[in-house]
Amino acid sequence: SYLSVEWVPGVAATLVVATSKYINVYDLTSATALTPTHAFVMAYEQSLIQNIILEPFGDQDDSVSIA
Repeated sequence: SYLSVEWVPGVAATLVVATSKYINVYDLTSATALTPTHAFVMAYEQSLIQNIILEPFGDQDDSVSIA
């Protein structure tokens, strides 16, 4: 089940999809938009994602921190 589907702040065509076990980042402007540009998977069953927060990271417009 999905926890969250969010647009990345400051980036018009980047989407983050999060479930309790993974976070995928999609660049919708690329030719491979259906394949995540970044994928993070929880390594252990005991560790589950409960919430995500997206915020700009550093001085670059396309950088984001997932906390």
